[in-house]
Amino acid sequence: MRRSTFFTLGLVGLTVLTGGCRFLRIDRATIDLLTLPPQPPPAANQSVDIAVSCPGANEISVTMNPWSVRIRRGYGVEWNLRGGATDVEITAKIPRRWPFDNAPPYNTNNRAQPARSGDSRSNAPLGTYQYEAKVTCEIPANQGGGTVTVIIDPDVIITF
Repeated sequence: MRRSTFFTLGLVGLTVLTGGCRFLRIDRATIDLLTLPPQPPPAANQSVDIAVSCPGANEISVTMNPWSVRIRRGYGVEWNLRGGATDVEITAKIPRRWPFDNAPPYNTNNRAQPARSGDSRSNAPLGTYQYEAKVTCEIPANQGGGTVTVIIDPDVIITF
């Protein structure tokens, strides 16, 4: 059986007619995703917001945005405290592979001063670097008081 594929490009998108007389409509956004090269991360340090809420002893809510941060070589990461988080400690899961000049841990207990990695080495291998963020949150006194520590396991990805 001979198969043929025909393409027609219109103002709205691409229509593909395949050998079985099936139509597949692809919109402009999909065409862009399929044909454009991936965009590099901005040439700047990247920020990660860590928010933890501990309204009660058995109630913990964690948000980390973005989960995987992409940076260029020569730039770093800043971790910002949000919500009820009182402090954060960033540690490398594999310290000998860590791409930054400054060795962890990176700490902060100040919302105005993020934990900072410093710049990544210019010869750091491209790839994914795993780390842990240990975040402490205070439980309100009317809910029993005390603190809760949460360990989060996201990634730093160095590209380009």
